Amino acid sequence: MSDEQRMVTEFHRAFDVVIGPLPSIPDAATCTLRVKVLIAVAQCNLHFAAADGDIDIAACRSLGY
Repeated sequence: MSDEQRMVTEFHRAFDVVIGPLPSIPDAATCTLRVKVLIAVAQCNLHFAAADGDIDIAACRSLGY
């Protein structure tokens, strides 16, 4: 197991996320929730960047920089 795989496993255990025997796509409800959370985070970043007058920051944060 690579370091990255160990880190993912630790994350799943810490947050009580199911660890399947193989990688898989979660159920529809979980996928929908994850998309909604991602959109909410992007919207929050945009809101704070606009309030600071720095739209470039919002773009970078949305891309994970």
